[in-house]
Amino acid sequence: YTLKAHMEFEEKRGSKTEDNWTLFSKYDRFLVPGSKNYRGGKLSFEYDEFEEIELRTVLGPHFGRQFSKEKRFELEMELGPVWVHEDYSDDNDDDWVGALWFIDASTNIIGFGSTLYLDHDGILKVEDPSETILNAIIGIRFPIRGGFETSFEIEYEYDGGAVEGVDKLDTTYNLRLGYAW
Repeated sequence: YTLKAHMEFEEKRGSKTEDNWTLFSKYDRFLVPGSKNYRGGKLSFEYDEFEEIELRTVLGPHFGRQFSKEKRFELEMELGPVWVHEDYSDDNDDDWVGALWFIDASTNIIGFGSTLYLDHDGILKVEDPSETILNAIIGIRFPIRGGFETSFEIEYEYDGGAVEGVDKLDTTYNLRLGYAW
């Protein structure tokens, strides 16, 4: 089971420039014990005030494979169809079918307990590929003590179907503090 939440709120000079959140859930089950292949399902919800998205819902099954699970290099990929419902604040709701993919890769090659990582996902809108959604996080994570860790990451969010007046590409630099078990 995977459950993630992400919230971004930002102000510059007293004016709100970012207000969005995402809830992501995923279930995976290996086809047979010891297999590198698995199947699962994904459900996510997203809100973005500046893109006028009241709620984007993404639901679908996927097939995946763990290509490598070594600490030196981990690689996992998933692919599957999805149904997307977009509820916009201007009442122009949209339902569409897409192809979803995930790529998660990491390595400890740098040493000192650090991990260099890439998390990438995308949704190809079948009826209009120019409205593809792409997200990528590139980062480096360092252990602190007692399970706590810190990381620096660059997050790229591309929405080919962004409303007029909103940049299609959003870049965010994050300094994070977390706990791993």
